[in-house]
Amino acid sequence: MLKKRIRFVLCVIFLPLAIGAQELSPRNEDTTLLLHEVIVNAYQVNTRWHHVPGSISVLSGREVQAGDGNNFASVLHALPGIYMHSGTYATSRIVIRGVGSRTPYNTNRIKAYLNDIPITSSDGISSPEDIDLPGIGRIEVTKGPASALYGSGLGGNINLFTRNSYGNSFNALLQQGSFNTLKTSAGGSFQHNDLNISGNINHTRSDGYRENNHFRRTSLLSSGNWEKPGQALEYTLLLLDMNAGIPSSIGESLFKTDPKAAAANWKAIGGFKEYRRGLAGITLENRLSGSLNNRFTAFGRWVDSYEKRPFNNLTDGSLGGGIRNKLSYHAYRHIPVETGYKGRGHQQKQRNPKPPERVRHDLFQTVAEMECFAGRSHQQNRV
Repeated sequence: MLKKRIRFVLCVIFLPLAIGAQELSPRNEDTTLLLHEVIVNAYQVNTRWHHVPGSISVLSGREVQAGDGNNFASVLHALPGIYMHSGTYATSRIVIRGVGSRTPYNTNRIKAYLNDIPITSSDGISSPEDIDLPGIGRIEVTKGPASALYGSGLGGNINLFTRNSYGNSFNALLQQGSFNTLKTSAGGSFQHNDLNISGNINHTRSDGYRENNHFRRTSLLSSGNWEKPGQALEYTLLLLDMNAGIPSSIGESLFKTDPKAAAANWKAIGGFKEYRRGLAGITLENRLSGSLNNRFTAFGRWVDSYEKRPFNNLTDGSLGGGIRNKLSYHAYRHIPVETGYKGRGHQQKQRNPKPPERVRHDLFQTVAEMECFAGRSHQQNRV
């Protein structure tokens, strides 16, 4: 009984002090920080990022170039919901929200585009990591089934856009790392009147950490545009040559004793894969009126690959092309920009003295895409 009385007396004494301390403590006023707007092309509609009713992640050119430019996985891991498994330079798998995790050695169920040109092969395999990062200016990743607007990509799609360079410039890069890893890159841009051209050539080589793990890749990426008041012409060109050894997987006991070892059967024959790829596309944009715009793209792809394996040799190649047309109708709206802060118990807003912002919104778009491919595949079984 005495303990209860003591507790009651303490509550009566200290409760008013606690309430008074809360009233005297200063309240931090929330402020609004205006950031630079980001225009995305998700769901085939050009609009502000925060107006898109879906899950989309964007990496700007500055964020892409912030890394060493040597590993595509480190860039994608900065985005939520996407993960890239990378065993070697030539063995990667991209997973978006768990979709694609059952594919052992490559990426499928995910569409990939370069400047609106599909780089996914005819059998559904995507390898955006083959494109060297120094030539990339923006990456957009659309997650979930809504990405079906771009094609049969159940997990999502990855849109890569080349850098928009204006003016004359030149840059060079030399990197050296462990396991005799060497990367060289050179690029530049050229501008003359209404013509803008930029390009990058890259070469990467490495002996790798494990046995039979060499890697050689040379690529050329170039893009450009020619603009007039009523129309524009753009082009994209990608050439790639790669040769990489395959160490394959090993058991747990061998991994603990010799983690550098390659699988015995792959090491015995020197298993490897090599391929050459080419991608080219031309886009003609016509501004039919102040609100109507049409983009017509014609593209072609060529792949010639060979893989030496313990059980057979695989020769595969394909040649094809397609067309893609996008008609959009947009309008401009004047949106007042507001800044404000939250005070005690109420919110105050202050009108920005600047004039309202003129923002473009795509009201609707129609997209039509057609592809046609001819391929050959040959497997030679070993005796």
